Amino acid sequence: MKPAPILTPTWRYIACPECGKGEFRVDHILGKADYRFGTWYCHDCGAGFDGTTNAAGEILTQPAKDRYVSTRCLVRLKPDVANLFFEVEHFAIGRPIGVEKAGRYWFEEGTCVLNFLRHGRETWEGDDHDPHGIFEILEERPVPTQPREFPGGNDPAAFSQEDIRGWMGRSPADHDAFDQPEGEGN
Repeated sequence: MKPAPILTPTWRYIACPECGKGEFRVDHILGKADYRFGTWYCHDCGAGFDGTTNAAGEILTQPAKDRYVSTRCLVRLKPDVANLFFEVEHFAIGRPIGVEKAGRYWFEEGTCVLNFLRHGRETWEGDDHDPHGIFEILEERPVPTQPREFPGGNDPAAFSQEDIRGWMGRSPADHDAFDQPEGEGN
C-alpha cells in the first residue's frame, strides 16, 4: 500500500465590516489591485457593502444603500395541481416585505421547482423537465435576526397549521387581502 498525501486547504475570508460576523471568501480577489466587488450582504446583520482591493493587498469596504432581510414565504403548488404547501426561506434586499413585493415573478414564473427543493435532482411536469409557474406565493414574513434561538422553539416567523388551514381553498385573487404591511408578522 502507498500512503495517500493529506492536504490541508486554507481559505481567506473577511468578516462583515458592520457586525464582525459572517464569512466572505476573498481568495479569488486577493492580489488584484483596484478590483471592485459587491454588493455583498451579511446574513447575520443584514448589512450590505461594496469593496475594492488595493496594491497593498488590503480590502477596503463601504456601506451599501440596501440591507438584506431574511424572510419566509408560504407557497403552494397551484390548486389545480395539488393542495401542497411549502415554507421557503427567501430574502428581501431594498424592498418592503409582502407577497407583491416578494415578486410573483420569482415564485410563480421565474424559478424552477428545484430552486425550492435543493436536495431534489430532477422535476418533471409532463415532458417539461424544467417546469416554472407551478407554485403560487401566498404570504411573506420577515425573520427576526435576534435572537436566533426562540423561547420554547416558537419562531414567530414560522407558519402554523392554523395559517395553512386559513389558506385552504383561497384563490390567488385573495393575495392582496392577506398581504402584510412591512415588518409585521402573525
